[in-house]
Formats: sequence, structure tokens, C-alpha cells
Amino acid sequence: MKTKFFLVIFSVILFFSSYSFCTPPSFIAITSPQDGAFVTNIVLIEAQLTQVPQARSVKFYIDDILAGEDYDPPYQYSWDTTSYSDGQHQIYASILQASKRPVIEKAPPILDSSKITVTVDNSPPLTPIVTDDGAYTSSLTGLHASWTSQDPHSGIIEYLYSIGTEPGKTDLVDWTSSDTTTEITLNNLTLTQGITYYFNIKAKNGVGLFSQTGTSDGIIANDGITLLINITSPKENSLLNTSPITVEGTVSNPQAQVLINNYPATLIGQSFSCSLTLDEGSTIINAKAIFNTEVAWHRIRVILDTTPPAINILIPDKDSTTRSNIIYGRVSEDTESLTLNGQDVQLLENSYFFTKPSLTEDINTLNLQATDKAGNLNRITLTFTYDTTTPKVTITLPLDNSEINTSPIKVEGTNTQDIKFIMVNSQTAIIDNTNFTAEGVNLNSPKTIITASGYDENNNKFSDSILINSPQLANYEIEKLSGDTDESDPNRPQAGLEHTLAIKLKKNNSPAPNKEIQFKVTQGNGTLSYNSIFTDINGEAQVILTLDTNSDITNQVECFPTSNPLVKTTFSIDTKPGQPSILTKITDESITPVPGATIPLIVRLTDQYNNPNSDETINFQVTQGAGTLSSPTATTNFYGEAKVNLTCPDLGLALTQVNVLSSTISSVTTTFNITTSAPLTVTIDDIINKVNLNDSKIQDIKADITVTSNAPFLPATMQLKIWQKQDKQKVEEISPNPQVKIRPISSQILQMNREIISYNLSTDVYVIKSKLIGQSEEYPYDLDHIDYQRGVIIKTERHFKVQQDLENLYVIEYLDFLQFNDVWGFQKIKETMYDGNLKEEYYIIKEYSNIQINTGIPDSEFN
Repeated sequence: MKTKFFLVIFSVILFFSSYSFCTPPSFIAITSPQDGAFVTNIVLIEAQLTQVPQARSVKFYIDDILAGEDYDPPYQYSWDTTSYSDGQHQIYASILQASKRPVIEKAPPILDSSKITVTVDNSPPLTPIVTDDGAYTSSLTGLHASWTSQDPHSGIIEYLYSIGTEPGKTDLVDWTSSDTTTEITLNNLTLTQGITYYFNIKAKNGVGLFSQTGTSDGIIANDGITLLINITSPKENSLLNTSPITVEGTVSNPQAQVLINNYPATLIGQSFSCSLTLDEGSTIINAKAIFNTEVAWHRIRVILDTTPPAINILIPDKDSTTRSNIIYGRVSEDTESLTLNGQDVQLLENSYFFTKPSLTEDINTLNLQATDKAGNLNRITLTFTYDTTTPKVTITLPLDNSEINTSPIKVEGTNTQDIKFIMVNSQTAIIDNTNFTAEGVNLNSPKTIITASGYDENNNKFSDSILINSPQLANYEIEKLSGDTDESDPNRPQAGLEHTLAIKLKKNNSPAPNKEIQFKVTQGNGTLSYNSIFTDINGEAQVILTLDTNSDITNQVECFPTSNPLVKTTFSIDTKPGQPSILTKITDESITPVPGATIPLIVRLTDQYNNPNSDETINFQVTQGAGTLSSPTATTNFYGEAKVNLTCPDLGLALTQVNVLSSTISSVTTTFNITTSAPLTVTIDDIINKVNLNDSKIQDIKADITVTSNAPFLPATMQLKIWQKQDKQKVEEISPNPQVKIRPISSQILQMNREIISYNLSTDVYVIKSKLIGQSEEYPYDLDHIDYQRGVIIKTERHFKVQQDLENLYVIEYLDFLQFNDVWGFQKIKETMYDGNLKEEYYIIKEYSNIQINTGIPDSEFN
């Protein structure tokens, strides 16, 4: 044991003794790149183990900073030199595993490779400056040029040259290497008289990067005999913003006279110059050289533009309040650059711009400056309030800077209660208390700004904006090909028949085939042949709608792609009635008109679905009896009604039969059988006196009234109390709006013409028609139904017209009569308003309770 221990100690001492006098070889070496190499872009650094078979890992250091680590051979690291400065950098590799590198004095050097130095060069050489031999060359076979360039890092290892008839063009000599030569003379060329030739030069540095192309100012081939002139400044199609300008150029013969738009130019040697005033817009500059009998021309076009570019701020509005820092707008098409507070703003497609500057809460003032291609400037100032702490309008969905590739979209958000109206781009939002929603908001470009603009009752504007990114925008739209009809269209379809609805779906303005389209009836009772169908190769789809049988209904069908329900449209189809099928008697033929009375005979013409047929001729003919008609024909009105008057014979109990038929469909017919009453035994004065007698017995009355109604101008229910005495009336509303109204009863007596129209022997009810004395028109008139036995009016019909040929009817029914001592009084009134089609529009029911008659109401009750 002692011997082994001694040997170990000796070995260790020997090792360190040797280390003290010489450095052992490193365990690792850099094999690529080579020491002193020039490098660019991505460089692969590779290390190799030399003294040990393997290592846990190899770490790569650049400028003594750990850059990367590899765990498996071959040990490599891809170095992106573009994030380093151009110039020299040191590289080494290490298999040392310590988390921190020891100081150099304590580091075991055999664990690190030797350091190598490389030169990073990611900059191309400077653009060569190229010089040819002046304005003209008298040789048509040779050209000469020289140039300069430099590269401060890897040096220039090669130049390439070419020659063309335009800068950068190679139509005379293609790119050719000149090695590192900076001057060249070419012979055996074939130059064309009067053509300008340009030398193009590119420099290549030690890492293979090429400079941009440098081009000479051009040299004109001239045989020395032909007179030539050339404008060198301004260039063809130059945009200028000042006038006058100086026109400069060269002429091949310094003895020639030079005119610029007929103004003499100053000539120094072969160079000329001339001041020229331009008009706004396009100007042609003619340079003319004259020598003896020779004349030479050069013509160019320039544009003078002194109008500054326009700046239109779309978001936010000046002096408005916004939650967003988005600044969005548009500049004129010729704008070259735009800055906001000195910072460049990127111009988007179609001259729009968008930026999100840093803002401070409260008032911000931004300065925008636009420069157009001619160099004109425009400056504007935008002032607005930035409020993210107490915003009145906030977009919550979608999120700002979202990526959405399907259009249109739905936008949701929140608002304060003082916001009365919100627009989201061009869509009106629906506000529900403190939330809003807008559907159908279109995305129209790879970057779309969505703005929700809210307005309070004073029209103050508050907004929020978001950006939507759409790199692969699919903008869908539905075009209706056929299906819509309106009531003014004489060719609209008949109710109840089939009708074709056709659409075309487009995606980014192109047909969208094989897309499922949903169809849904949203109004009317129509039915569809399909609820969904796929578009064909042309993006088209169609379904058959069986229309509602009611021609008064506008059929509505909504359709949208299944993949995007927000892309929707709605068909609206108005229909017309079918052919006449039914003739219905409106006049009640059970009435018994008094002998000699004139009564209306009214019929309604409808189709098989009971839709009224208007503008149809109806024929009337007395087929039995001695009655006479006011006209043998009548035309149906909007409600399908036609009317003539029948004057009954003067005989009692006489039958008159009237046949009625459609002139269009003769099989559509009906018959009236009207029988007069027995001769009257009372006069109209007897009837009126009987009513007045009952009324005169009522000195005063009071009652409670319960009112129920569906009239749009009244509450659904009301509780009232009423006091009435002679010409005075007091009404107290108990609910829903307590109030008291005292008013006199109108004492105006209208002079009326009255006549007895009919009498029902079984009910002892007379019908009296009343019209104003002197009234020549048929309308308005009243029909009072009078119970002669009781001396009361049981119903009043008020016939009047609101529109020509459309008769309206207001009916007042007096119900539940009760005798109070010797006075007859009603306990209920029902008032009903009917339109011209005798459809109820509304009703009012008044139910009386606690009725007290002739209790002696004092006059003080009405004070």
C-alpha cells in the first residue's frame, strides 16, 4: 500500500513539474473558419477534439462571450454575423464545464482552443464613381472610362463593367470582369451616331458582396461632323416644384447657336444653360442647335407641380375624444413621404397611412408633414383628447391587432349610458343599455381600421379604434340576381304561386363555387324548395319560393353562406292577387228598407285566397222587381269593393232582385234579394221626439267608468269618474294618470237632413241617415239605429272617407240598457274603428258602474 501511494504522488508531482516548464497541447481546436479569414452573413464555426475521445459539450465564444454550445460531434455553431459590427472579432472553443470561467491565471489552457481572429464584413463596397470622356466622343468604335470605389474591411477583389444605351442597361457590352483594374479602353465597338452610351460598374469585395451599380453621366457618339444637342438637366419627365428653372446641356459644336423654347442660351465651350419659366402642369422643353445650315433638336417633357400634398385625417376627428392611439388617414396619390412629430409614417396601399404613436392622457397635439414627389410640403396640426381611464365607447371584440381573414365581421363593445347613437365604420350599431353590437362590418384591405364612433345628446363625439390584420382576406359578398319585386311592379308574381330566388356569391370579387348557402323565410308563410344549397361553378345558387297566399304580405327570405352568416342579404317579394274567384255580398240583404229608400249595394271581389281584386269592373242588373240602380257597373277599389245605389220601389213588401257578376270571369257571380218594409205608420219627427223625450228626463248623472282599449293613443286600461249636468261635465281620471277635467258640453246644433232608411218590424228598430243640410257629397254621413219602443239610440255608424274610394267606418254601440225609474240608460259603450276593408283597427270599451241619475248634483261640483 505504501508503495502504490508513493507512485501516485510521484506521478502527480511529475505532471505538475512538467506543466511548469512547457504547455501541453490543447484538447480542442477550431477547424473552421481559418484564422485571418473574412466572413459575412451566417458563418459555420466548427471545432474538433484533439486529445480526448469525447466531451460533455463544446462551448463557442465570440469576443470572450459565450455564443453557443453543441453536445454532439461534429461540434458546430451557426454564427449570424449580421448582429455584430463590421471589423475584427476573436473566436475560440472550450470544453470547460464550469458555470463561470475562471480567471486566466487559473484556467487550464488545455481545455480551450487557440483563439483565431476573423474580419466580419457585411457591408458592400461603396458605389463606384464612374467617369467617361466628356459629353461627346468622336469615335464610333471606341469608349474609355475610369472609376473609383473602396471597401474598408475585406477590400475589393474584382470589378465588373458593362455598357448600355440607358443607365444600368447592358445592350452594348454585357457584364465583364476587369479584375481589379479601375480603367478600361474598349475598341472594335460599333457605336450609333447620336446615341448616348453609359458605363456601368459593380465592385466585389473579399466576402463576395457586390456594390450597387455606378453609372457614368453618359457620352454621346458623334462622328465630329453631325451637329448634336443634348439636354442634361432636368431629366425627362422630371417633377419640379419651382419656376423658373435652369436648363443645361451640351452641344457638339461650340460655334452653334442654342435656343431653349426660342430663348437664346448661354454657351461656354460645348455646355449651354438657359433660364426658363414653366407653367403649372406639363411643359415641353425644346433645345435647338443651329450651325450654318445644320439644325439639331432635343426635346424633353417636365412637370411643374407647386400644389402641396393633401393630408386627410380619418381617425380621430379634430377636437374629439378617443380611447385609441390609432392615427389613420389618407394622403394624395403623389405623396412620397409622411412624418408625424418628425417620425416616419409608413404609407399603405391606395395612399392610406396608419400609425400608433405614444400619447399622453388628456389633450394631445400632433404635427403631420407630407412631402410629394415634386418636393412640395404640407403641414397640419391635429388636436384631440386621449382618454383610456374613463372611455365612453370601447370596442371589446374583436381584439386590437387581431388576424381575421373572413369578411364581414361582427363588432361588439361597451358604452356609457349617455351615448345615444353609435356608428361602426358605415354600420349603425344596436345599443342595448351599456353594450353595442354592429354586424356586417366589412374588411377591405390587409389592414383595416375599425372605428366605433359614439355621440351623446349634444352630438359630442367619442370613439375607439382597432386594427384588423387580414393577410389572406376572403371578402365575401352576395349579389341578388333575381327575385325582388315591389308593389309598383305590374309583373310581380301572384300570391300563392312559385317564384325563383337566385344569388351569386363572390369571394374577393371572383365567383365562389361549392359554398353552402342557407335560405330562411323571415316574413310571410311561404315555403322553400331547399333550405340550403351549394353554389355552382359560377358561384350561383337558386331556390323556389312558394309565396304566401296573402297578397298584402311582403314575403321576405334571408340568405347567407353557412361559413359566414354575417354575409347576408334579404329578398323582398310583393305579390298581386290571382284571378277573380269569389264575389261576396257586403251589404246585409236581410235589411228591410222603407219603400222608396235608397240603399248601397256593396260587393267584394277576391281571388281564391280571399285577396281583393282592385280595378275590376263589376256588372249590376235588376233581374226582378221595380227597383232602379244608380249605375249598371262599378269599379272595385283597393279593397276589392264595388258599390252602386239601389232605389227601392215605393211599394211596401216589394222584392227587388239584383244579379252581380265579374266582367273578367263571368262565372264569378252573386245575387241580392232586397224586400222593402211595410208602409210606415210613424214619421221621422215621431222617432226623434221619442229619443228627445227619454233624454229630457235626465237632469244629471254620475258614474264610475272602466275603460279598456287597444287604441294607440290611449292606455290599455283607465279608471274614471264622471259628473254631468245639462251643459256641464266633469271627468276625473283615477288611473293611470290622476287628473281632473271640467268642460262644457257642446251645445252647437247642426242642421241635418234626415231620412228613414229601413225598419225592422221584429225589433222595432229604425235606421235614420243623417247628412248636413247643403252637403252635396255622399260622405260623410251617419246611420243611427233607434229602438223606438225605448226611445234610445242603440248604434251609430259614421261613414267617411280618408282616401278617395276608400270608405272608413266608426261604430258606436250602446249596450246593456237598464231602466232607471222611467229613464232608459246604457251601462256599456263599445267604439270600433274599421279600415276600408272593414278590418278592425282599434276598439274602446267603456263600462259604467255606480250609475246615479237625477241626484241633484250642485253647480259647485263643476268649479
